[in-house]
Amino acid sequence: MNPVSFTVYGIAGCGHSVGTTHFSVLLARFLSDVRHRRTAVLEWNGNGDFARIFAVHRKKTVTKPPPEVFYIKAEEYMPSAGRKQLLQCREREREAVVIDFGVYREGIEEEFARCDRRFILGGGNDWQIGSFAAFAAKRGKPPAEYLAAFGGETQLKLLERFLGIRIRHIPWAPEAGRITGEVLAFFCGFIP
Repeated sequence: MNPVSFTVYGIAGCGHSVGTTHFSVLLARFLSDVRHRRTAVLEWNGNGDFARIFAVHRKKTVTKPPPEVFYIKAEEYMPSAGRKQLLQCREREREAVVIDFGVYREGIEEEFARCDRRFILGGGNDWQIGSFAAFAAKRGKPPAEYLAAFGGETQLKLLERFLGIRIRHIPWAPEAGRITGEVLAFFCGFIP
């Protein structure tokens, strides 16, 4: 019997509201629908976004927290996750695990570093570019691949040139669960 491949994708943001949950859901959908990998999405932060996602997909007001695992299409969602839930993914033969760490913060460095692929999201808007630049400058050699969903190309290109990093600009995806042609081309360029 061939062992199941297991890839962990870590997503963290340089600040608040840069799109980590949106990107996590989008990446999970790509891995599931396009790459046909059994995929789990873990909420490894205290944002509570997965409870809101659960409520929207149940089309009713949810007064209690979602179950430990719920499904949207083929993806498994795990709210309030941690190391235990990550290990369960391997036991359930998930092939891809997307971890939404939320804002990069003290206490996640070790777990983030263990991920096979690491993505740092920042914003290129006027009010976000400072924290993005400070984060990237502080780390020297990139600890991850840099992405931006928002902001101007000019500011992002200047940041790339000034810090010697590459920033992939995530295409506009108004629905996180929908893979458009532009999103497909984006992911196919760097996610095997």
